[in-house]
Amino acid sequence: MRLSGISKLKIQPFNLVYNLLTAKKILGENSGNISLISLGVFTNCRIYLTIFLLLMLTLLCPSFLLSAWFGVQIQNYYSNSEPKRGVEIIAVAPSSPAFEANLQAGDIILSLNNSPVFHNTSLSDALQAFSSGDTISLIIWRLGKKERVLAILKDLPQDIRYHNEARLYFKRGDYKRSSEILNELIKISPKDAVAYEMRARNYIKQGRYEHAIADMTKAINLQSNTNFFNLRGWMYLEQNNYKAAIDDFSRAITIDPLIPSAYYNRGIVLREIGKSKEAYLDYSKAIELDPNFADAYINRSQIQEELGNKQASISDYNLAAEAYLER
Repeated sequence: MRLSGISKLKIQPFNLVYNLLTAKKILGENSGNISLISLGVFTNCRIYLTIFLLLMLTLLCPSFLLSAWFGVQIQNYYSNSEPKRGVEIIAVAPSSPAFEANLQAGDIILSLNNSPVFHNTSLSDALQAFSSGDTISLIIWRLGKKERVLAILKDLPQDIRYHNEARLYFKRGDYKRSSEILNELIKISPKDAVAYEMRARNYIKQGRYEHAIADMTKAINLQSNTNFFNLRGWMYLEQNNYKAAIDDFSRAITIDPLIPSAYYNRGIVLREIGKSKEAYLDYSKAIELDPNFADAYINRSQIQEELGNKQASISDYNLAAEAYLER
């Protein structure tokens, strides 16, 4: 059983060049005469001390903890009309660079510094290359037309640093430590919806679904969005609470009727409870919104086969294969 729309936590590679430069700064100009050349190779230095410091910085200060702050919550955007793909802003943090640039919920980000942005991870990855004080140029879609927006990035606030540190431990599989960090953050910022959502993911990994659902409910009460309803709906499905799962996926669709993953997820539940025809309609809607939705083609193909529509089933399998190749 495969769900879509559940965002994956992605950790950026360690920034060795940044850490080398930081090592030079910490050691000081008179601490061994470190000379940096391309690819981080250095000579004429106190080799052992510098290597030790470099390794410690690499382990303890990955680049995503040192990155600048933009201040938006985003989700993937798909449409049959222009723009067909992009990243939709669903929330803007107060006093953030995005807020000061007058970005708003509902804006669609199409490009960053002239590079197209097709999904939320591509935007997040691209932002890792910038530092506090850098100016970025965005092309957004607002009220039926394109606009250019400039934003000046800032240092990461404390709560975002907590988020990133918790993600690091989550990625390492240390769900207990990740939760401990989030517990500290929630004490400081009890209205941080993302903190509850992240802690819910830790509970899922530990098989503590009741705790996970409770945290997602707190997150939704603080901030209703499609991602939160998608995630809680998946939790309900794992608990075989099909009615609650369908309700959450339907609420996600009510918030954003153009999000294909919500239709796909609801289709999974409908098929699970024997409503294959209704599931077929949801898979078809997901495909209409995202013609490259390979998993939706596969699931719809299986329903076509069950209904005796062999040619249609084969066609959907072929379309799924093409969609996978497009990725």
